[in-house]
Amino acid sequence: MRKQKSDFAAKFISKSGTRLFNSDDFAHAELDKYACYVIADGIDVHNKAEAEAAKMAVVCILDAFEAHPSMRKSVMRDYLKQANDRLRLTNKLWSFKASVTVVVTDYVKMRYAELGNTRIKLYRDNTVELESSDQSLSQIQVDRWLLTRDRIAEHEERHNLASYLGQKEALSYQPYISKKIKLKDGDIIALYSRGVWERVDDVDLDDVFTNAGEDPQEALDMVEELLLQGFLDTSDEVNPYTIVAIYVNKLYTDPNRKNRIMRILKIAIPVLV
Repeated sequence: MRKQKSDFAAKFISKSGTRLFNSDDFAHAELDKYACYVIADGIDVHNKAEAEAAKMAVVCILDAFEAHPSMRKSVMRDYLKQANDRLRLTNKLWSFKASVTVVVTDYVKMRYAELGNTRIKLYRDNTVELESSDQSLSQIQVDRWLLTRDRIAEHEERHNLASYLGQKEALSYQPYISKKIKLKDGDIIALYSRGVWERVDDVDLDDVFTNAGEDPQEALDMVEELLLQGFLDTSDEVNPYTIVAIYVNKLYTDPNRKNRIMRILKIAIPVLV
């Protein structure tokens, strides 16, 4: 019922750039009460086998979500743990590693979890409502006021991650899981991999989504145009890139909410008196 009485429109672009294969992946599942969106970016990719890490992470997380859909922190932490174990134990010949961002919503609120340096931004009323922080040494420099965020894309430690999928569960394995975030009609949730933020400046990305129309595909095409701008005139390598736009056109509204509130008041007021 929640899904039927709400409107979340998700579109994405995911391409291999100048590589032979795409080491990024994105997929989502929209169930009756909850929806889950997962973006992953393979790390240390040197061949097609290692590029499967991102796809494996996405599939594992969505399987775990569909088996036990929830927004609880402990459950989302378990989604990541199952994916982490899967990547570690799948093949001992290769190192399967990936950055990942997971968004779960009940069509009213959302919560996100992340490991690595895939990113999420929430746009509301033509402004940036929130943005994630990378789990990298570059981000540590930003947190210590030794580096500005707009310089991360060029910083040599941007791929040196403190936490990621495929990591041994030790003190360094620390997935970030947000609090519940109340959504509003008209919100835009953007997910994107390092192939995007390395080539598209934050200011330009924000300009696209804060001035976006009603078509998410149009916004994605504009981001891709910015990403590829000038590529034909240079010999630069274009890493695999993925950009996702989730348009919150209409949130779920409980039709019985007012009746429940009235019932609570009828019980509470006499007790207080």
